[in-house]
Amino acid sequence: MFRKIYLLLLIFVIVFASSACQNASSIDVKDNTSNDVNLEKDNKLDKDSSDKKNLKEVIVIEDKKTEKEEDTVQSEASKEKTSTDSEVKVSTKNSVDSNTSEKEKSKLSGLLFDKSELEKRPVAVMLDNQYYARPQSGLSEAEVVYEILAEGLITRYMAVFYGNAPKRVGPIRSARPYFINKALEYDPLYAHVGGSPAAWADLVNLNVADLDGLSGNGMYRTSKTNKKPPHNTYSSISALRKAGSNRKYRLKGNFDFFEFYSKDEKPINSEQANYLKIVYKKSSSSDKTGYYVEFKYDKDLKEYYRYVNGKHHIDEANGENLTAKNIIVQFAKHKVIDDKGRLKIDDLGKGDAYLLTMGVKTKLTWSKKNRESMTKFYDKDGKLIELNKGVTWFEVVPKTIKLGW
Repeated sequence: MFRKIYLLLLIFVIVFASSACQNASSIDVKDNTSNDVNLEKDNKLDKDSSDKKNLKEVIVIEDKKTEKEEDTVQSEASKEKTSTDSEVKVSTKNSVDSNTSEKEKSKLSGLLFDKSELEKRPVAVMLDNQYYARPQSGLSEAEVVYEILAEGLITRYMAVFYGNAPKRVGPIRSARPYFINKALEYDPLYAHVGGSPAAWADLVNLNVADLDGLSGNGMYRTSKTNKKPPHNTYSSISALRKAGSNRKYRLKGNFDFFEFYSKDEKPINSEQANYLKIVYKKSSSSDKTGYYVEFKYDKDLKEYYRYVNGKHHIDEANGENLTAKNIIVQFAKHKVIDDKGRLKIDDLGKGDAYLLTMGVKTKLTWSKKNRESMTKFYDKDGKLIELNKGVTWFEVVPKTIKLGW
């Protein structure tokens, strides 16, 4: 009798111990799971993400190659020092390479790049500019950048990559109709995470080569930039192009851009402009800084340094200071259209503009016939303008805004 009881107790102890070990093993696996290369479904991913009908579970990306590249980029970035006025790091990618073998001029900047890169389709990426998203990665390697207001008097960027293919670009945010209008001018792969209801409709109706982070498409969340969702979604240009290939999009783009001077020139009918300030959001009792950007001309570099709220605008990935060879300020009517503060921007038709380059400014007019056509800029004699070779920043601003010179 006692022997039977002893055997039953022994079996119970063994079963209990086995179950406890399994539970402990399961807990260890969960605790050690990394979120660095996962883009998970999150209600905070974008405040417009719920607007998409039949939204499926976000694809979880477990790409070991992407994780390895992110580790490499993070390691390189950690070596860079914080830039000050006395210590400025400038990109050398904006200089024309003297070695012309297997090089070709980019249609977007007039600079020389590997011919193989320019045979690929441009990639336009929506970049976050909320306070907690700064600084951004990849902007120093874009050939064209747009800055346009989103909700709350905070701007958003759209960076167009062509000759360069940075390994880290982000944080990536959502689409808006007026940004789509600009993207269509380059026939690009268009990368974003979510979008407004009107943007969702445009992406379908306008047959955009759409890469949405809500469905994966080579984008991932990372904790290595010390940013919280929704300000921590990143990718690389190679990963976005691979995603475009997987979706069977065309691999080459079809677009036009400005003509470029053969050497640096100051446009005719220009006047001195070594400085530009644009105040997008005025300071207040609740926000003592607001949001403003500045461009300061460097006569030795022959480019404009870019500043955000009084500090050098730095690329998070490589520590470089952002510069522009050309700055185009485009005036357009802005109107708030809903209780969320979304905007309608009249960027079709005609309007006024300024070009800054080589330390001078020139007054222009602009015209855009339809959503797919290129925005054209004319001088006072009605001639299409040319640009100097280098990076071009577009600042699309309300008609009522006052520029600081």
